[in-house]
Amino acid sequence: MLSIITEPQEITSCQELLNEFLRVELKQTDYRNLNPGNITNIHTIYNDYIWFAHSYINQPFKNSKNQNKYENNGIERTKIIYWNGFGFSKDNKKIIVETNIVCDGTGSRYGGLFAKDANSDKFLLHTGNVNKKKDSLQNWYKCNFPKHWVNVRSQQNSQPKKAILVTALQLPKLIENIMFFMNQVDYIKSQ
Repeated sequence: MLSIITEPQEITSCQELLNEFLRVELKQTDYRNLNPGNITNIHTIYNDYIWFAHSYINQPFKNSKNQNKYENNGIERTKIIYWNGFGFSKDNKKIIVETNIVCDGTGSRYGGLFAKDANSDKFLLHTGNVNKKKDSLQNWYKCNFPKHWVNVRSQQNSQPKKAILVTALQLPKLIENIMFFMNQVDYIKSQ
């Protein structure tokens, strides 16, 4: 069973590893405006088939009722997340999927997470939260790709939960695995 990585330094290390592998594989860079979200002038790396953009976002922290949690001497609490956007083809500006990972390892409302196995191999996973299609994507993987629908356990909680295994953080199949995941998300979003 995979263990969710919650240590901030280890999350940062995994994010840097993902960035480095994608830089090596995709090679070309430019700045572009992305949709949805009206993200402007963001550095992207790409090849003919896929692009990747990455940023750090300081996002308001919300509780389960989607209300901002204030009251820390009148200062709004925020969470820093790693925003990872992926899209198809070098000319397309449409974001197909995001794997957003909270830098301190908390926050179940974000779709992305890093995990490791007993050998300390690292993996990128996704909870299946994609727009309002969470159940559709999770059921799609459960029925059609059960080897990618894996148990993960956090250090704080011994109760396992399910997540979609996107890719191991290693070459040579990283891009191929990410593109496979993107195709599945794109298919579910189109339904």
